[in-house]
Amino acid sequence: MFFLFISVYSLQCYDCIEIGSADDEESLCSKSKLDSDEARYVKNCSELLDTCKRTHVTALDLHSVRMLCTTKDACELDKKACEDEGDDCGVACCTTDKCNASSSVSFSFILMVISSALYLVLLM
Repeated sequence: MFFLFISVYSLQCYDCIEIGSADDEESLCSKSKLDSDEARYVKNCSELLDTCKRTHVTALDLHSVRMLCTTKDACELDKKACEDEGDDCGVACCTTDKCNASSSVSFSFILMVISSALYLVLLM
């Protein structure tokens, strides 16, 4: 008798949503908080969801952070919409396990801002 074992890989993303004052930005869904309770914050994405996303928005002195599993296309659409909104919004998309924690996403956002500024300078 032959048995076929199929291992299905599922992307793991942090799943967190928090809202606080703009001063609380660094503590909302922080990497240390996420790592301290992985059973609560790490989710196995369904096979249709191939991307982890982290979104941050600041409005009316409130800052919100949302992290979740999504599709690449949906994340890229959100990213484009956020870029069109301006400085008070940021979306980062990534495709490795637990990649949507604050440290690497903040770096990506900063890199995006620097790249945009450099582009504008080069246009002059």
